[in-house]
Amino acid sequence: MLPLEGEVPPVEDDDRIPSGQYRLSLLEKVDGWVWLTGGTSTAFIQRVEESLWKEGQGPWERPVIPVEEVAFKVAMALEAGELDDPEEFMRGVYNNAIF
Repeated sequence: MLPLEGEVPPVEDDDRIPSGQYRLSLLEKVDGWVWLTGGTSTAFIQRVEESLWKEGQGPWERPVIPVEEVAFKVAMALEAGELDDPEEFMRGVYNNAIF
């Protein structure tokens, strides 16, 4: 589960990347069997109450990555235990997002 509140520091040498305070709320916690891992897993449904997004800021352009490449990167990061960076996640969400 992501921390329910915190601060994401600015990225050195790039003021286009959002930073600042964020706040989330926990809507639901669901436990279930996952065939991919062969065991029980927990999903946390959280809502973004306050994001890093600022009114009038406009979208932050990201390159379009093929779905296959995204899936491969997720699988590799899952195996390496690298899917736990809340600061990186918070830079990409908006108010009232549910994930």
